[in-house]
Amino acid sequence: MSVRPLIALGALLVLAALPAAAADWDQLVPATTTQPQVRERFGAPTRTEVVKVQAKGETFDTDRWTYEGAKAPPGVTRLVLEFGFKDDRGYRREVLRAFTMEPKAGVFHKGILAKGWGDPDRVGLDGGREVFVWASGLIAYFDTPEDIDPRLLLFGVPQPLPPPR
Repeated sequence: MSVRPLIALGALLVLAALPAAAADWDQLVPATTTQPQVRERFGAPTRTEVVKVQAKGETFDTDRWTYEGAKAPPGVTRLVLEFGFKDDRGYRREVLRAFTMEPKAGVFHKGILAKGWGDPDRVGLDGGREVFVWASGLIAYFDTPEDIDPRLLLFGVPQPLPPPR
C-alpha cells in the first residue's frame, strides 16, 4: 500500500458524509463538530487562514485553524483543523471536515492507538514509512516500521477501503 499524506488528506476532503461514525478525539468529531464548539473547547487558535478546496468540480472556501506551542492541547505539538463539509444538507463551512495532529512522543504509541481505535484495518509502507489505516477515518504515519510513536495522525470521516492488493 502506498499512501501519500496529501493523497490521504485529499481522501479525507471527500465532501460526502458516510453513515458510520467518524474517528474522533477529545470532542472533535469530523462531520459533526462546529467552529463554536472547537473555540469553546480549545480557545482561540494560534493562526487561522482561508483555503480554497476543489472537490467534485466545485470550489469551496474553507477555514483552517492551527493550535501550536502553548495553545496546542496537552500531549500535542500541533493540531490543525480543516472546516467546510458538504453532505446531503449542503455545504456547511463551520463544520469540521478533518484534522491532523502531531503528537508528542509517548502519547499515542501503537498500543494506545489499538486500545482507543482498535486494530488498524490496513497496515502498509509508504517510502519506508509505516502507515496504519482505520476505515473509521483515522490514518497514523510512523517514520519507520520500528517506531512505536506516530509522527502524524489524520482524522476524518469514514472512507471505503479498496480491496487489499
